[in-house]
Amino acid sequence: LFPKWLSLSAVPDDRGGVGHYVATFSDITRLKHAEERWQHLAFYDSLTLLPNRVLFKDRLQQDIVRARTEQASLDLMFIDLDDFKIVNDSLGHDAGDDLLCQAARRIEDCVRDTDSIARLGGDEFTVIVHGCTDELDVMEVCDEIIQAFTLPFTVGTQSVQIGASIGIARYPADGDDPDTLTKNADAAMYAAKSAGRGRYAVYRADMGERAERRLKLELAMRGALRNDEFVLH
Repeated sequence: LFPKWLSLSAVPDDRGGVGHYVATFSDITRLKHAEERWQHLAFYDSLTLLPNRVLFKDRLQQDIVRARTEQASLDLMFIDLDDFKIVNDSLGHDAGDDLLCQAARRIEDCVRDTDSIARLGGDEFTVIVHGCTDELDVMEVCDEIIQAFTLPFTVGTQSVQIGASIGIARYPADGDDPDTLTKNADAAMYAAKSAGRGRYAVYRADMGERAERRLKLELAMRGALRNDEFVLH
């Protein structure tokens, strides 16, 4: 069995009817394999083999439409690894890549088959959680992930310790489109980091305001540094 590109042509007889057909085809196995590889590169992270940002956004959009149709809730978890940069900078990028792969597998082990996990880039992961009617169910998943990260990772000959901070945003209360839901889950994750890391936080409206103020302050400080506007006292 192999895929082929098939063309059929009708050949008329002496009376103008169809006398017979001629089929011509070519083997397109290599083309199909190349297409499958392109699809995988376009939609999956080459390091962890998880769905990437593009596929995550598409899945989240579809899940929101389905939740809206079924009048169901939908939860988005935004996960950021604590102290990953320290390990990456001290042990090298190869060790960092190995650590990211191990972290991805631990998160996978904590979520259900019906949930959708993705790597957005760097040390940021997301999980779309389906069918949790109670917010406590999502919190239990968060607790399980955080607990999984309390165990040390083995990278080469080194034993390293990192954690996970998680932000939770729920459709439709915290956003009814992919961008808003992701932004709010991200804001909740930063709140979890600010509260001491290795924990989760559920989105509140004032978190977005604080994140916006922090961004404005950071941009103003960068501008002040460029323009030599700071004065030492």
